[in-house]
Amino acid sequence: MKKISYLLSQTIPKVGIIILSIFLLYSCHSAVSDENSKQRPTSVTVIFQDAPNQSSTNRFLGTTTALPESTLEYVDSSLNRVFYIPRNIGYDTLNLPALSGYAEILHRNQAIENIIYLLMAGDTVLFTYDENLRPKIRSLVSDNNTWLYNLPWEDFRAVQPIGYSTATVLTDLSYQRADEAVNHPKKQYPAEMIAKVKKFQINLDSLRPIYTSYLKDFAAKLDSLEITGRLPEIYADYYRRYPLYEADSADTLPAKDSLLQYISHYIKTLSYQYRIAPADAKSPARFDLVASDTVLTEKARRIVLYDIMSMIENGDYWRSYPDEVIKKYRNRYREITGDTSFLVRSINKENLVSTGGYSTDLVLEGPDGLQYDYGGLLDRHKGKVIYVDLWASWCAPCRAGMPAAKKLREQYKEKDVVFIYLAVNDTKDAWQGAVRSLETGYLAENYRVLNAGDSKFLREIKHTRLPHLLLYDRNGKLVDYDAPRPDDETIHAVIDKLLQ
Repeated sequence: MKKISYLLSQTIPKVGIIILSIFLLYSCHSAVSDENSKQRPTSVTVIFQDAPNQSSTNRFLGTTTALPESTLEYVDSSLNRVFYIPRNIGYDTLNLPALSGYAEILHRNQAIENIIYLLMAGDTVLFTYDENLRPKIRSLVSDNNTWLYNLPWEDFRAVQPIGYSTATVLTDLSYQRADEAVNHPKKQYPAEMIAKVKKFQINLDSLRPIYTSYLKDFAAKLDSLEITGRLPEIYADYYRRYPLYEADSADTLPAKDSLLQYISHYIKTLSYQYRIAPADAKSPARFDLVASDTVLTEKARRIVLYDIMSMIENGDYWRSYPDEVIKKYRNRYREITGDTSFLVRSINKENLVSTGGYSTDLVLEGPDGLQYDYGGLLDRHKGKVIYVDLWASWCAPCRAGMPAAKKLREQYKEKDVVFIYLAVNDTKDAWQGAVRSLETGYLAENYRVLNAGDSKFLREIKHTRLPHLLLYDRNGKLVDYDAPRPDDETIHAVIDKLLQ
């Protein structure tokens, strides 16, 4: 068997700043017969038990939110990045591809930490969560696998009592600012602020040598375990560089197609656009640079351009691009990659105006993967009051309002009221995960808007915010394009009046 080697580097993510990432290099196994190949496991089963929300935390002075808002990330067999949010109550099961014998997953921990696991094909693992909501992984197939997956965290110096790894605490901006305010003030901070940050302040000067000693001892431990044969070579190489950051050359790492099935390398490939473009470059400029770059392979280029194209469609920092710019890059993306994901069909309908003078030109994707037109959806529910919620899986206020929305649906389930949820500027995987975890499919219909950038209707209703609530009367007339939210005390009176 040829030597299998890995180059891995860990980093800790933080919203709003450039994060380091973990890189994984994988070389092929020796050849096996076709018959043996068919018998080899090609998937990993992941089970979640009472999975908490890991996309935000209020441990600091305000709420910290991770983007995208998801618990798990992995790469599927079509080399698409998948964002997954398991249900919060009970068990949830996910099957992951492991075509090369291993599956790599990224599990978010309370918004600011990414924990990456390398799982063996054929394994079934269970995620539970401790009092700090930190994930705890256990193999249901092998105790030895459980030990392998948790090896970096066995030493008490690797994880702090608050639930974050020591590396996270040392590199996270919130902890750095808190320590500076308490111990190294460059200016006088208000006493009230210092009192608040003391609740989560950790002395970083004292912690650094402790973590340095851990890294030294962990490296010696890996050597010893490998020599005695207890630790497989693949995991020895994987963990040997796990706590360290080692930059790879810009002209080799993105070119390795065989690595794109690993989420750490996939993220590294996506970040390539920022390595060849100025820090302040807008998405169209980055698109042009990546399109003309000679380093990326065809597969890697498609992945990076898809990421940039999504930002062009949705707008950088909430600033939408003109229609002509979006159409230009849609065509360029299709010409370069052959992918038609961003070219939605037009609705072949002469009259796109509903009662009340508003357009109905939204193109919607349903949970069945088929496309629907908004006008037809409204026509189907004529005779009932229609409450439409424009939202997104990454929108924190939208998610916060979903418990009240579920309660509202319960209250009107026996009456002529239809609840429709339209996800705007959202990816398919994130939308589907949020529908499942937030239970927006309960007593309601769910769709994803495919043409938000081109929609005349969204401009007519002055759509610049999320959530955005609409109300239609029994005749299908839009009577309020800024309707009360589900938790607003007036919403019942408004709906009841329309029912009369």
